[in-house]
Amino acid sequence: SGQCSVLLGGNKDLNAETANTTSVGFTVTPTFLPGFSGSLDYYQIKIKDEISVVPINIDLALCLNDNNPAACKLIIRGPNGQLFGSAVNAGGYFSNLNSNLAQVRLSGIDAQIGYRKPLDNGWGTLDASLNGSWLLKDETEVLPGFSYDCKGLYGITCQTVNPKWRHNLRVSWQTPWKALFSIQWRYIGSVSLDTND
Repeated sequence: SGQCSVLLGGNKDLNAETANTTSVGFTVTPTFLPGFSGSLDYYQIKIKDEISVVPINIDLALCLNDNNPAACKLIIRGPNGQLFGSAVNAGGYFSNLNSNLAQVRLSGIDAQIGYRKPLDNGWGTLDASLNGSWLLKDETEVLPGFSYDCKGLYGITCQTVNPKWRHNLRVSWQTPWKALFSIQWRYIGSVSLDTND
């Protein structure tokens, strides 16, 4: 069909991924503001030997522009240099088999704020809560010396939506008549197309 060929599949030589996770946080419940609580948590996750493949657009760019040997090794040309093969033994394809090749570094801050206030004259209770997450880094090193950060991006390379900020805000009124009224706002921040970045 004149399109580049890609060899996809598993790999019997895969090893388990390993991860180190660090988190630090604190919680406040000030006595001068009864009913209020808040917490901030910083997290950092490092994954080694992540099972992944090199995105073809990155593989091609690294081989053509930087002559990266690890990237060029994944391009199996046919006898005439073509990439339009129809059989593995004839060549002419990008090798995109699962491998333990990626290193991932993910970090961010999670915030939780809650406030509970009994209303005067027996009108029930008002509750408000905010749960938010601020993404600081979503970096993947697919080949030694080459990495990309998908924070705030989505597209061909960054295939999951990774907004810098997202939250859920909920306000509830617990009435004295055994009825609960609430409203919730779920916000997911904007993302940009990764090919424009």
